[in-house]
Amino acid sequence: MISTERIPKTQLQVGILDAIQVTSITLTVGGWSLVSGFYEYNYSNANILSTSIIDIIPEKGSLSIFKSAGVLPSTLSSSGSVKLYAANLPIGSIIVTINIFN
Repeated sequence: MISTERIPKTQLQVGILDAIQVTSITLTVGGWSLVSGFYEYNYSNANILSTSIIDIIPEKGSLSIFKSAGVLPSTLSSSGSVKLYAANLPIGSIIVTINIFN
């Protein structure tokens, strides 16, 4: 079950960023597309802004697939979605937590 939780600014750094944590997101194998030598995955969430900073954290059960796919720490945010990148097509679904910082 996917859950969304707003993290108070006082837990981060007062006045700097607001954060939303979305857990149990499944990135399916079929959602990745090969574009210019990298695999891309578009994740949609209305809380994502074009200026958002996105952290992707794999659940421990998905770590080996995450690592073998070579998921990059680089993301590209736009209004309502973020592109995730990987060097290789994942061999299975990856369950992640996504932190959205605005």
